[in-house]
Amino acid sequence: MIGSALTKALLEKGYRVIILTRNIEKHSTEENISYAEWDIEKQTIDENGIRKADYIIHLAGENVSSKRWTKNRKKQLIDSRVKTCELLFEKIKEKNKTLKAFITASGTNFYGTITCDKIFTETDVPANDFLGETCQQWEAAADHFKNAGIRTVQIRTGVVLTKHGGALEKIAVCRVNSLMKAVDELHLNGIKVFASEMTAEKNLFDCDFKEPVAVVMGSEEKGVYPALMKICDERIKIPMKGDFESLNVSVAAGIILYEAMKQRM
Repeated sequence: MIGSALTKALLEKGYRVIILTRNIEKHSTEENISYAEWDIEKQTIDENGIRKADYIIHLAGENVSSKRWTKNRKKQLIDSRVKTCELLFEKIKEKNKTLKAFITASGTNFYGTITCDKIFTETDVPANDFLGETCQQWEAAADHFKNAGIRTVQIRTGVVLTKHGGALEKIAVCRVNSLMKAVDELHLNGIKVFASEMTAEKNLFDCDFKEPVAVVMGSEEKGVYPALMKICDERIKIPMKGDFESLNVSVAAGIILYEAMKQRM
């Protein structure tokens, strides 16, 4: 999802984009977009994909939420990030290629899947859970570029939300004519309903999302309308520090969904 959006943004700014793929036969060349094949197991990359690049943006990595974390799956999650990064560095070094910058994704899970009020910065140490260790190995592989004198940027991204896929793709969507009736129906089926409201007393991170729950998100200007608020079981808020008055609804929904998913893992 990030790669698709980034490709579009780069094209709009006049860049030519080369996309590395494991199966070049699936793709056809488009205007200012070309494809180069790489094979991680064979440790090969199409030389043109390296020779023509001024910048490399590394977004490779198996989806962390698509399958159960068996021992083999954990190895795949790490190798798909670390070995791809190492292969890129080896080929850059082998061809004595000069890059303007190497940019790589990482993840906010570097800090751990824990609930706390701490605001993390780049100087904080990684967590000792699986995703924290995965991010640490991922970034360590990228450090080869930095140690070689190449400008290196590591971006710790969060949950990707888009109507075209990402985390939202796994969530069933339905349209209702009346939210009041929908909440009544949820109650009849034993589902607790939270209302997200910035003036609420209860902290999001104190809520139990292990059981079936629904969350009502209000509009960015008016919030949840009073009549609907009254029939919700609890009002919850996302704690914020600094001079923030409110969050974009999609951002707030992403934070709440992330907390719910984290509690259920």
